[in-house]
Amino acid sequence: MFTLVLLLFGGVITDDFLVEPDSVKGHQISSSVAILPNGNFAVAWKDSIPTDNKWFSYGDVYIRFFDKNGEAITASRRLNYDSVASRPLLAADENGRVLCLWCASNENTFGGSLAAQVFDSIGQPVTERTLIVRDSIGTEYTECAAIPGGGYWIVFSIGETLWGQRLDSMCNPVRERVKVWNCTAEHPVWGNVSTGVSPDGAAVVAWFYNPSYSYWFNCFQIVDSSNNLVIPSGPDTFRLVSEDHVLNKLHRQTRIRWLDEDRFAVFWLKYPRIEVNSMINGIQVKLFDSMGDSISEVHTLLDDPHAATTYKHDPLVVTPVIGGRYAVAYERGFDGPGFRYYRIAGFLADTSLQRTTGIFRFASSEPHYEQQETSPCVDADSERVVWVWEDNSRIRIDTFPYYTDIHCTITDWDMVGVDDQPTLLPSTIELNAALNQLAYEVQGEAMLTVYSSDGRRVLSESITGKGEWLPQALPSGVYFARIVAETDNAVSKLVILR
Repeated sequence: MFTLVLLLFGGVITDDFLVEPDSVKGHQISSSVAILPNGNFAVAWKDSIPTDNKWFSYGDVYIRFFDKNGEAITASRRLNYDSVASRPLLAADENGRVLCLWCASNENTFGGSLAAQVFDSIGQPVTERTLIVRDSIGTEYTECAAIPGGGYWIVFSIGETLWGQRLDSMCNPVRERVKVWNCTAEHPVWGNVSTGVSPDGAAVVAWFYNPSYSYWFNCFQIVDSSNNLVIPSGPDTFRLVSEDHVLNKLHRQTRIRWLDEDRFAVFWLKYPRIEVNSMINGIQVKLFDSMGDSISEVHTLLDDPHAATTYKHDPLVVTPVIGGRYAVAYERGFDGPGFRYYRIAGFLADTSLQRTTGIFRFASSEPHYEQQETSPCVDADSERVVWVWEDNSRIRIDTFPYYTDIHCTITDWDMVGVDDQPTLLPSTIELNAALNQLAYEVQGEAMLTVYSSDGRRVLSESITGKGEWLPQALPSGVYFARIVAETDNAVSKLVILR
C-alpha cells in the first residue's frame, strides 16, 4: 500500500516562509529559483491581476535575493517596465551571476518579446534589461540554463519553430541562433520545453509532441558546443526518449539533467490514461550518451498513483546533480467534493537511478482539502536544497485558482521519509530497534543519526562493525534512527520509555 509521509524528517534549515508577503496585485505564480556559488539564492515570480482566462493573466515579473538561511537581502525588484510580463526563469552560473529571463508582451497578445537581465550574487544588477528576441513567441516554450565556464543557453519558440541561443555573461548573443526543431504537423500540440548543458557545453533540448491528438511522446535534440545539431537535422528529425507511446502510456513533462560530460538523464511523468488532467502513475527516467544513444532501459524512479499534473508549467522538477545526488519535486492530485486538489511532495535520489529517501512533504502546514499546492521548483548546492511552490492557504479558498503566494523551505540533504522507504537494492546494513535500544551491523564506517518525532536531529555519532546503541540521555518518546554508509542507508523507528 502506498503511503505519503506528511512530515519532513531531517535537517530543516529554514521552515516554510513567504517569499514576498506584500504582493502588489495579490496573485503570485510561475516561480523559479536558483542558488549561487556563495549560498545566496534568488526567487523570481509573476505578480498578476487575475482574469477570466485561466491560461493568461496580466502581471509583472519580480525577483528577490536571500542568504543561505532564507533571510532576505534585497527588496522585491520589478523587472518589466513598459509591458506586461510572464514566465520568469532563472539560471545561476559558476561565476556568481544569475540570469533572469522572461516574456514581455502587450495586453492583447499571448506572447511578445523575450527579455533578460543579469544580477550578481547579492542582487545588484550587472546588466540593463535587454531584449533578447523581438519576435512573437509562445510564453510556455522557453527555458534557460547556465553554461559551465560562463554564459547562458536559452531555448525559445517562434511560431512552430524551436530555437536555441547562446549568451555571454552580459546577455550578448554568442554565435547565430540555431534551429533546434521545426514542427510540420498540420495540427500539432507540443511544448513543455526542458534543457540542460553538459560540462563541455553541449546542450540537450527536450519537448513533448502530439502530432495527431491521439498520443503524446517525448523527444529531444542535442546541440554541441559549436551550435551543430548532433542528431541529423531534418523537418521532423529528433530522437524519441521512449518508443513506448501507446494510448494508455502517455509521456509528458520532461526534465533534462547531465550526470557527467558523457551521460545525461531524461526524467518524465507517465500517464496511465488519455483524459486531460488525469492521474499519472509515476516518474520514469532513462539514460543516454552524449550522442543521444540510449544506454539504459526505462527505469521507474517512483510509483505513485496520486502523482499528477495541473495546467501549470512545471509539475515535475529535478535539481542539477550535486555529488552524485539530486532532489526531485512533483505534484500529487486528489479528488475532492466537486473538484480536484493538489499537494506537493519531494524525494532524493542518486545517479544509480535509485531513490535514497522516501517521499516527504516540504510544506509545513497541515492542509485542508480546499488548499492547493502546485508548481514546485527546486535548486540545490552541496549543503542545502531550496524548495519553492505556489500555495493558496493564506487567501480565501473560494478564489481558487487565483490568488496564491510563493512559499519557500530550505533543507539540508539529510532528509528521511519515514513511512515510505524507497525500493533499493538489498541493504548491506542491519538495523533493528527494540524498546530503549538499537542493534546494528555495518560494513566499514558509518554515521548513526537520531531524529525526534518533529524532525529535529538530536545526535550523530560514528559507528563501525556490529554493536548496540543505548539512549542514555534522551527522554521518553518516538524517535527515528538512520544509518548512512558509503553506498547504503537504513532507517528504523525507535521507542524510548523511561
